[in-house]
Amino acid sequence: MFMLRFLLLEDSAIDADLIQAVLLEGGLEFDLKLAQTRNDFITALDQQVFDLILADYSLPGFDGSSALEIVQEQCPAIPFIFVSGTLGEEVAVEMLKSGATDYVLKQRLERLIPSVKRALKEAEERAARKDAEERLINYANRLQTLSETSRSFSEAILDFQTLLNTVCCTIGELIGDACILKLVSDDEQWLQIRAVYHRNPELVARVQQAASAFPQRIYEGLSAQVLQTQQPLFLSTTTNAELQVSTQTEASYLEQFIVHSLMIVPLRVRNRSIGSLSLIRETPDKSYMIDDQTFLQDLANRAALAINNAHLYRKSQEANRIKDEFLAMLSHELRSPLNAIIGWLSLLRSRQFDGATTTRALETVERNAKAQARLVEDLLDVSRVLQGKLRLTLRPLELLPVVEAAIDTVRPTAEAKNIQLHLALDPQIGKVSGDAERLQQVIWNLMSNAVKFTPKGGRVEVKLEKAGADADGQSALAFDAQITVSDTGQGIKPEFLPYVFDRFRQADSSITRTHGGLGLGLAIVRHLVDLHEGQVFADSAGEGRGATFTVRLPLLAPKPDLGRTRTNASEIAMIDPFHCAARLTGQRILIIDDDLDARFLLLSILEECGAEVVAAASASEGISILTSSGNSFDLLISDIGMPGEDGYTLLRRVRSLHVEQGEHMSAMLKNACRIPAIAVTAYAREEDRQAALLAGFQAHLAKPIDPTRLILLVADLVSQTATEVLF
Repeated sequence: MFMLRFLLLEDSAIDADLIQAVLLEGGLEFDLKLAQTRNDFITALDQQVFDLILADYSLPGFDGSSALEIVQEQCPAIPFIFVSGTLGEEVAVEMLKSGATDYVLKQRLERLIPSVKRALKEAEERAARKDAEERLINYANRLQTLSETSRSFSEAILDFQTLLNTVCCTIGELIGDACILKLVSDDEQWLQIRAVYHRNPELVARVQQAASAFPQRIYEGLSAQVLQTQQPLFLSTTTNAELQVSTQTEASYLEQFIVHSLMIVPLRVRNRSIGSLSLIRETPDKSYMIDDQTFLQDLANRAALAINNAHLYRKSQEANRIKDEFLAMLSHELRSPLNAIIGWLSLLRSRQFDGATTTRALETVERNAKAQARLVEDLLDVSRVLQGKLRLTLRPLELLPVVEAAIDTVRPTAEAKNIQLHLALDPQIGKVSGDAERLQQVIWNLMSNAVKFTPKGGRVEVKLEKAGADADGQSALAFDAQITVSDTGQGIKPEFLPYVFDRFRQADSSITRTHGGLGLGLAIVRHLVDLHEGQVFADSAGEGRGATFTVRLPLLAPKPDLGRTRTNASEIAMIDPFHCAARLTGQRILIIDDDLDARFLLLSILEECGAEVVAAASASEGISILTSSGNSFDLLISDIGMPGEDGYTLLRRVRSLHVEQGEHMSAMLKNACRIPAIAVTAYAREEDRQAALLAGFQAHLAKPIDPTRLILLVADLVSQTATEVLF
């Protein structure tokens, strides 16, 4: 029970004991502080907060009237009751007018308990009213602030970066010492710092430099937890231990601040996280409270809406610009060959030429007619892509003849420019499932671009090989076929590289450009490669330094021996099981899939390669297994579409185990929160893959799965987590 604190101003020890006894008999639980002099009284008020003050009126060298004046000046909300034997009625009324709560004569101490209880009740009601008034004023102020910030956001919406800076600065000044705004990148692979607020511009520069040096994956760190769970992260008193879950990226900029209190809230639009806001307070006496979190989320919701609107506005403006540029280019590209065709046909009809001139004229007409036909075919292909009507005729095929046919088509143009073609083609890489005509179109487009953008006397290199590791350290599957087309041409500007596969985009769309085309070829390449379940990448060291385009296509696994009537698990894997066993031995893997056959297939493949596998038929069963005492897993494999609870919700629950368990969470559960996860699902669209990565899965495999790909991906992920912290 709450212990009341009373201050008694009384110079008589006997009267003090009597007053204390009466209070105790009245059933009050209190701690009584006795002051006998002015100094005692003032010292007590300075050192402690009291719920009630009882004071004699007449004391040697000090009186109750002076004590009341001190209380009215320092703490007027504390009830003040005179308990005196010499207080006349006239003086008592004067003291009540001066702020006293009540008075009780020592001769009638039976009135003391009712007076004290009434004074305490009235003080409590006054405090409640004051608190309600303050809350109402605070609420009104916050509503006004929200309205003003929404207006300021709207005013900055036409310039995207200006809006981001406005959001960060406005919210930082309102509710923190520092503010960091992050957005999900366009490819949904990275969480990028886009704006920073702090009163020290040098610190802002250091944070931005650190963020550039250590880019943050979308599934890493404290902010990633907020994005995946769509719940705020609130650390009212931050310690170094609590920040240990941050990645090297976050640590690189958080260490620039003196972090005493931290809040991170998601930027959400239509139940989709587009980024996060991190607010930092650097002084211990200003720690964040729950009300601050609610207010910040309101601000973040308005900021997210403004950012999304600004993004849409920017995209619409960009789309309009690209459309206008494309229409201008289309007119130019169609009219240019028509000029030659119509001009020469008119001349041939109106006059006679010698044989050589006539032959040259007909060749010019044919060449320009074919060029125009290619433009029309590209336009039709793009139209089919947009309507989802571009279809493939898939069959097992060798890539070498396809690549050679594309090279033969481009070779005359290369020879005309004295461009050296260097070929390194592996005839033994195996077969892919593909459409020969469309794959030849892919390679022809890449080679045509290479020849077009390479000056006379340059070099174009074409390689056909099995995939190795990326130069940037990302692992590639060892059973992919890789086609690489590199040149020594004009290269690609770094700022244009992310958009090189976009429809209608060209690095130079001006009327002074040196190369023609509609900017459709690479967009068609990407779509055709996607339809083959492959990947295409572009790389360039910069303008004037050439470019490299890489296409990866999944190779068909070797066929099993058809002479046998029974297929065992090693044959399902279609790879050397002892090779796998050496990589997965001792790894504990949890499979969650509602389909019995799918669970059995995954279990058979992984166990054959040495893994210890536990399977669950639902998300709830999987969570139960994951959190059971003694269970520790190295990897989670989950279906997405399951009855009751889907794979996205399952992973959010897994990542949020630290929230459910709190500070008493075991080391085993801490590891469970960080477990790498693979989505194995029949949802196979590109947007499904992106949704899985955004939800926190480290990889997405579409059913039907290739056992080889599965094993190599599992081995890659479990080896990474031996040295990396995912959160």
